[in-house]
Amino acid sequence: MPYCTLTDLITHEPLPQLIQLSNDDPAATAVDQTNIDACIAHGDSVIDDHIRGLGMLPLAQPYPPTIVDLSIELALCHLFLRRYGYQMPPTITDRQSEAIRTLEKIKAGKIQISEQEAQEEPASAIRVSSPRRRFTRRKLHDYDNGFYNVGNGSLMNDGLDEP
Repeated sequence: MPYCTLTDLITHEPLPQLIQLSNDDPAATAVDQTNIDACIAHGDSVIDDHIRGLGMLPLAQPYPPTIVDLSIELALCHLFLRRYGYQMPPTITDRQSEAIRTLEKIKAGKIQISEQEAQEEPASAIRVSSPRRRFTRRKLHDYDNGFYNVGNGSLMNDGLDEP
């Protein structure tokens, strides 16, 4: 089962561009699904080659979003390679190199990919902790009004601040 679909590719690349990249006929008005499938399969095999040693294959659906994104990038790169050969635009070769670097980081264990990643819900709240406030409103007010005790270098405490 492929990690991405034509619909996924369309979200990253305009349909007219995909029609041009997948067809040999310049007058074509629809994508050549056979070529699209071949490029997706080629990209997916590159992904499988990199994660094979991690004991993750076969991946269960839904696939982790990182894997889907890598599949899209590699499929698009193979479509450009199919059309332009090795005279691809530099942005495409950069995208391909970045995808390969990401796969190498996954293989090296620097990026963790789990099947649970696809099922995780985004956090609805952020929890923040900080140390207790050192300067209360009262201390700041006293400081502004000149109640700073220069002799010992500390703020005067008249018992109004919290402990």
